[in-house]
Amino acid sequence: MATSQRMELIFDHDCPNAPIARDRLGAALARLGQVPSWQEWERSAAGTPGYAIRFGSPTVLVDGRDVAGQPPTDAPCCRLYRGANGGRDVAPPAELLHAALVDAAPGRGNRDGWLGSLAAVPGIAAAMLPAVACPACWPTYVAALGSLGLGTLAQRSVQLPLTALLMVGAVVMLAWGARHRHGYGPALLAGLAGGLVLVGKFALDIAAVHWTGSALLIASVVWNAWPVAVRDGACCVVPGAKGGEARPSPNADVTP
Repeated sequence: MATSQRMELIFDHDCPNAPIARDRLGAALARLGQVPSWQEWERSAAGTPGYAIRFGSPTVLVDGRDVAGQPPTDAPCCRLYRGANGGRDVAPPAELLHAALVDAAPGRGNRDGWLGSLAAVPGIAAAMLPAVACPACWPTYVAALGSLGLGTLAQRSVQLPLTALLMVGAVVMLAWGARHRHGYGPALLAGLAGGLVLVGKFALDIAAVHWTGSALLIASVVWNAWPVAVRDGACCVVPGAKGGEARPSPNADVTP
């Protein structure tokens, strides 16, 4: 299957890590059933666009964006990436390439963050549901829910399992794609928040505990949706780190 994504491999002609990046990119495309074809830019060759010169070697761009989320730099350097086991890698890891190609851009983490956060909204609504009405307004509150066909939500026996279920759902959704974002911190915070909501609302009937849990749940959602800071693909100046043979076909479309 052909791909409409624009893929580019940027490298120095004597970078020994370029073939590794080339092989991984081809394998990632083949894994998705796409035609292994991309544009290659050798940084010192004539005709290389200015934006390509500003990236270290090797770099893979998908639709003009670095798969590791790094901004361009003017420093001539070799690049190091975070490996699958937390170590260092000399080329974009296979899973990083696969994720970028699947999503058509390396902003997967940010999109996952907003999707996970939106999916947690029902949990927030359930957490705050009883707090929107004071005891004096309870008949009006019940009548309003009844007019929407949600009268059963006013029953405590229904609210407890429903709130617990939505709290668990919020934690699961915030944990989804956590490795691409802020880790499992937002999900853990949501779990704490859910516990406070359930205890404050149903066990102790303490408004302060309930509201604290609701606030922490909202904070976990905001934290999850917050843009991800750059963590991979650092550009490292390593004098003498290069020295491989010159690579063929600079600045050409490559179809292995």
